[in-house]
Amino acid sequence: MDQKKIEAITSWPQPKTVKQVQAFLGFINYLCQFIPNFSTVACPLHNLTRKETPWSWGNPEEEAFQELKSLVTKAPVLVHSNPELPYYLETNASGVAMGAIVSQRGQDNRLHPVAYMSKSFLGAKANYDMHNKELLAIIKALEEWQIFLEAMDKPVQVFTDHRNLEYWMQARTFNCRHARWQIFLSNFNFEIHYCPGKQSGKPNALSRQSDYMEEPQEPEIMLPAKVFANTSEEELEIVTEIRSKLREDPSLETIIQFLTEDAENAPPSIRKAYRDYDWEEDLLWYQGKLVVPDSEALKEHLLREFHNSPLTSHPGMKSSTKEWVECCPICQANWQACVPAIALKPLEVPPFPFHTISYDFIMAFPKSQGHDAILVVIDSFSKFGHFIPTSKKVTAKGLAELFVTHVWKLHGLPVKTCPRRL
Repeated sequence: MDQKKIEAITSWPQPKTVKQVQAFLGFINYLCQFIPNFSTVACPLHNLTRKETPWSWGNPEEEAFQELKSLVTKAPVLVHSNPELPYYLETNASGVAMGAIVSQRGQDNRLHPVAYMSKSFLGAKANYDMHNKELLAIIKALEEWQIFLEAMDKPVQVFTDHRNLEYWMQARTFNCRHARWQIFLSNFNFEIHYCPGKQSGKPNALSRQSDYMEEPQEPEIMLPAKVFANTSEEELEIVTEIRSKLREDPSLETIIQFLTEDAENAPPSIRKAYRDYDWEEDLLWYQGKLVVPDSEALKEHLLREFHNSPLTSHPGMKSSTKEWVECCPICQANWQACVPAIALKPLEVPPFPFHTISYDFIMAFPKSQGHDAILVVIDSFSKFGHFIPTSKKVTAKGLAELFVTHVWKLHGLPVKTCPRRL
């Protein structure tokens, strides 16, 4: 038997807790009908799962564990693949790993495993959401057993406990990752079926082996505490200044009075006009943003401290910030144009009339006799021009007919044609 097919089982780590024993037995129970004397062999492990039994892993438990791993990787449990029979693929993903089993029906009309697979999610894949992890489990399983499953006449029956994947192939739009996956999946003939998690114990157990459960990482310090302390102190000073100047701004007097005194008795029109404003902690907020009173000194203070930061706002902030940046020597010294300027290249002087022509459209005219645009054709040598009535919706074929009728039949074919260069 190919060791790669059974590696997920033979490398199953020794259970350390009752839950890990239960997970292993849950996997084995799905195959117990093919294992002779299963109850006798598994008895030491079943005893460990009882509430009244204290935890003790000794020789009987270790022998039962190794014996069961050996039995599920041999005939009649494991069978050789038969390309004439349909394949059944069961997949599952947990937060840290994925598991899969490919099976076929034996002569007893029962599903027998052909191979097992269990892999952990590494790198960026560990950060995928559950939908992408379940889909990746299918991708990796098809990739692992591509030699069996590709180009099958009978569709591979794929079973997953993620219902949304039943309709994933019917989607019309994909992101870049899903588009790459769909290109790979197009090589396979398969159907996805939803199978509730309680009914998919085999791949569930493979995706939740104990050696995949990583210890939680210690919190990582990204910035020193002094950075936040300095920022907090500066923000507190500015907020205090804003609070003291709010009631000095006459443009905000009506709003503050409405929010602090007679909001309930105000007319509906006033309540509607000021519904986006809030008064909390003696500060005025508009749609969740702090309102800055109309004070030039305060605005200058904000720009100096935050320099184009969206932490606060005031009317005209965009133009004020733009002006501030334009006057900043450091910003101007380091500013670079996004697109470098390219020097204009003059056209060559043509040797004779209608050697080179330029053309463009003049549009946005009122419609007259079906025409709402003018095709302008200019000879670069003599500057002689043709002004041809047309439509702004003219097609490529229609444009060619205009050139044949009004230009080429009079002057012949030009050597060079320059569009939009009049």
